[in-house]
Amino acid sequence: MRKLLIISERFLPEIGGVQIFSDMLANELKQHFSSVTVITKTTSRLNETSNPYTILRNPTFATLIATYCSSDIIVESSISNRFSWPKLLFFWKKHIVVLHTWLSPPKQENHFKTHLKRFLLLYRSRIVYVSNALKRGIRLKGIVIPNPYNDALFLPSPVVKEKYSIVFLGRLVSDKGVFIPIEIIRTLNQNYPHLPIRLTYIGEGVEYENIKTKIASYGLSNQIHFLGSISGPQLSLELGKHAIGIVPSIWQEPFGLVALEMQACGVIPIVNNVGGLPEAVGNPDLVVNNNSIEEYCILIHRLIQDDLFYSTAIQTSKNHLRNHTKKIIFNQYLNLIESIG
Repeated sequence: MRKLLIISERFLPEIGGVQIFSDMLANELKQHFSSVTVITKTTSRLNETSNPYTILRNPTFATLIATYCSSDIIVESSISNRFSWPKLLFFWKKHIVVLHTWLSPPKQENHFKTHLKRFLLLYRSRIVYVSNALKRGIRLKGIVIPNPYNDALFLPSPVVKEKYSIVFLGRLVSDKGVFIPIEIIRTLNQNYPHLPIRLTYIGEGVEYENIKTKIASYGLSNQIHFLGSISGPQLSLELGKHAIGIVPSIWQEPFGLVALEMQACGVIPIVNNVGGLPEAVGNPDLVVNNNSIEEYCILIHRLIQDDLFYSTAIQTSKNHLRNHTKKIIFNQYLNLIESIG
């Protein structure tokens, strides 16, 4: 059988979409290859001897070359200047690059590293985009395979859902629109004072203190709470206690895995109309324009008051999730691998 090499510059135990995807990819494809190896720069102090695949962290030059040499298929989970260059030597190898994000930050399109990424990307690689939005933005030939969610972890909660509960899940940084939920709660209180709305933030980040300050200035401390950074079954359980999610990202999200994770836990996410978020949520009725506070509030009120609208949104989410299970998505990757030999 063939050997698979996965390049993932960022990897577990770091938390992030690319890290989770790369781990799922290795686990799902290991039965189809004689060996699966992940190369990463992420360090770890965990005991990994029981891992079902090999992890090489910060490999030496010799180890990097030897691993490339012995591998039949190379899948790169996001382009990596640090680990991509051996493809120039092993040009006959079958190489797939999965693009999870943009090639450069805003206003850095002409940076040297961006040009290097484009060169390495174009050099004998099959390109996979995780969203149509990303493909339209980068404009290089490739196919779209959307992200999967971890359907073994994110499940409907056995806990009774609180009808008036709203959740934000993500890093507490300005790009994620972390102040928008506060404005939503404030406006809901003004427009619908009879609704006992509450909001939970799940995540950590540099804006934490600023968020708390704004909450206090609006007198909302009794309605808005923080759970910090949680993961695993606890995250699934806590998500599932809420009825509605807010995904108010300001930057052009390449996909928006959080929308799928919310839906899998029975939460209805409302997303801002940027990047791949509309694709991730899969329901145009749950998309607002320009982070409009008014649109968020109207949708939240309707989801709370209109049982038919709520139940339809839940059913649409279930149908959407069927196309994003690990089995469905990674079968597409396996088919792509088989098609290139």
